[in-house]
Amino acid sequence: MATKLEFTVLDQGQIRSELNELSAWERDGVAIRKTWMHDSFLDAIEFVNRVAVIAEKMNHHPDIDISFKRVIVRIWTHKKNATTMADITLAHEIDKIS
Repeated sequence: MATKLEFTVLDQGQIRSELNELSAWERDGVAIRKTWMHDSFLDAIEFVNRVAVIAEKMNHHPDIDISFKRVIVRIWTHKKNATTMADITLAHEIDKIS
């Protein structure tokens, strides 16, 4: 069952405040983004698989780029074309596994 998320659009001040509570996340247009470096390609893939499980449980899916050992996760609410509280919640959940 999907987690109940709040899709309230955040203004710039709210986004800055929320990003202060997250480790190494930053603005990227309408999204928030974080980059991870892993020890190997397989470690990167394992991390992406863990992110996928969280995203599926929450029914809120990020964009993920994999380049060898580097993984970039971008989150925003596509339907609103903005950063919402749901995106911040997903970022916090992803940080718990990294």
